[in-house]
Amino acid sequence: MGKQHRKFNSEESFVKFLKSRYGVQKDEELEQLKSIDLAYTQMVTLPAEVGYLTNLESLKLHSSRVVHLPPEIGQLNNLRYLDLCASRVMKLPPEIGNLNKLQTLDLQSSVLTELPPEIGKLSSLNLLKLGNSRVETIPGEVNQLANLKTLDLGYSTNLPQNLKHFVHVEALKLNSAYFEDLPIEVCELVNLKTLDLSQANITSLPPEIGQLTNLEVLDLSYTKITTLPPEIGQLKHLHTLKLQCSRLIAIPPQIGHLTNLQTLDLGKTKVAKVPPEIGQLSQLQSLSLNSTLIEALPRDIWGVTELKFLNLNSTDIERLPPEVGHLTKLESLHMHATWVEDLPDEITNLINLKHLELSHSNLIILPDEMGKLENLKSLGLQKTKIDRLPLSLGNLEKLVVIDISHTNIKGIPKELEHLPGLKFWRPAPKNKKNNSSYRPRVTKKPNYAPKGVELDVIVHLKTENHQEIEQAKRTLVLFIGELGFSIKREKGSDSIPK
Repeated sequence: MGKQHRKFNSEESFVKFLKSRYGVQKDEELEQLKSIDLAYTQMVTLPAEVGYLTNLESLKLHSSRVVHLPPEIGQLNNLRYLDLCASRVMKLPPEIGNLNKLQTLDLQSSVLTELPPEIGKLSSLNLLKLGNSRVETIPGEVNQLANLKTLDLGYSTNLPQNLKHFVHVEALKLNSAYFEDLPIEVCELVNLKTLDLSQANITSLPPEIGQLTNLEVLDLSYTKITTLPPEIGQLKHLHTLKLQCSRLIAIPPQIGHLTNLQTLDLGKTKVAKVPPEIGQLSQLQSLSLNSTLIEALPRDIWGVTELKFLNLNSTDIERLPPEVGHLTKLESLHMHATWVEDLPDEITNLINLKHLELSHSNLIILPDEMGKLENLKSLGLQKTKIDRLPLSLGNLEKLVVIDISHTNIKGIPKELEHLPGLKFWRPAPKNKKNNSSYRPRVTKKPNYAPKGVELDVIVHLKTENHQEIEQAKRTLVLFIGELGFSIKREKGSDSIPK
């Protein structure tokens, strides 16, 4: 049985293989060959013999030196994936339109300056990657691509003209784009359901963003956006809004108009206040406010009874009100590194709670009736001031982990010893030094990612290219942010690291 995938390192070896197999009656190797990898090869021209591979489904020319595609490329009737990313192909032949089974066309970082009209014949195409390419304008024929649902323009410096022809596109990726202003033409793609602007250089959204009334997912994480326009409230179908690690400082009251919103991530921003209109988000299930400047939550938030995930890690919140007991569908409550000293008795109303994280907080005591949280699986108490566990925890048969390391708890109550599968993270021996690489801040003062560890970071890049340096900075912030840390600000600066 022949191989389904082959990798070739030179044009000579590729042509030799094709000529040796073509003409052989019922050649199994050619019939079974599904994938050809010519990435990083030195060949300049793709040989015409490639047309022999009529069963080929994947052709990779990534970063190759091929500058010409032969007309015979159109004979690959079963081709589904064509990778020309970072290649030197100057022009797509008209025969490209014969690939009626092609599903993915990758032209990222290519030197192409135009797309042929025949691209409109790719009836099965559902993903087109044009990010950081040199394509200047989009031919009107792309409006025939009824199955093209995803357009990837990530890492682009400029966008091609006539994006409006992508009338069927539902997902647009502009992640890590270098432009600061979102082109108005993007807002004309009224069928968009997903708009990814993560890590882009944009500083604001135009009012026309309100035209995207079918939008369901908007990702603005790691951008330079400081505010949202009031028109954001017109996105009635939006169910996911990501703003984590952006430069956002305020949330407009129009946020309350997003009645279908299910996920709102504001983590690691400089937001200091949540507007009371958040109480109108009746479908909200996940809310992340970690590492913000928030000191208290509006009373209205406790009416969002669909909430399942609430992240308040590293905030200046000092207490939870009794109304927290209204969130009976809550499954995860994270209050790591907060100023909370105790919990209201109403916390025991959260019968669906599975994960309760209170580590590094000022917690002194837990309610005696914690045993009512019948679905609780994990309880984080690391480095709190607590010195005893409620005996009622012995009723929690689903409890798997209790972290009591670096607390004043001396022993484990007998009532908890019978629980099947329960594991304790116990205090470290006294002769061992505590790991101080991740600790809560000891002074109460505003800061970016206020309770994260601050790091002095010096990055040495062997390049003077501004774009490469900026991209390295964004990647570094992303990586360090995922670890839960923050980059130390310059002295006298109140800005979030770029």
